[in-house]
Amino acid sequence: MGWELDRPEEHPLAQVMKGGRLKTCDEVLAEYCMEAAKVSNEAYFEKICVTVLGYRECLNKYGWEKLFEEQEESKVEEDHSPKIKTCLEYTIKQQIRMKTPYSAINGAEKLPEIANEFVLLFAKECELGLSHNEVVEITLNMCEWMYSNKHTKTRIDLI
Repeated sequence: MGWELDRPEEHPLAQVMKGGRLKTCDEVLAEYCMEAAKVSNEAYFEKICVTVLGYRECLNKYGWEKLFEEQEESKVEEDHSPKIKTCLEYTIKQQIRMKTPYSAINGAEKLPEIANEFVLLFAKECELGLSHNEVVEITLNMCEWMYSNKHTKTRIDLI
């Protein structure tokens, strides 16, 4: 899968930034790109955009699954019953929600939680055209920016 930046006005991130409510993942990612554009040269900004668009695609691939797994785990903790299911069975309501991109309707609080999947799996599968170190560096910077700007309470640490 290649990342085309020839027509950025057609990408969903270009149509966001509505005020007066909790920002969606798309809105936060767009805000990050706008801030990065102010402090980056053109070549590096293109790398940032490729990374952000890849991150968004990864989020839409894994986001719903992570959310529903987390909800399932909290139900188990509430009623103290053992988890019987070995795989997550999606309800009809969940399946309907999954037809909408995760990033378009969910808040950004959990955005950093997809960083491992992105760096270790998704970025390699999609061949973003960046080195592993570049992907890691941009992802860490983006997650730190989200934390610093209070879009999330999750802070990414390198071990």
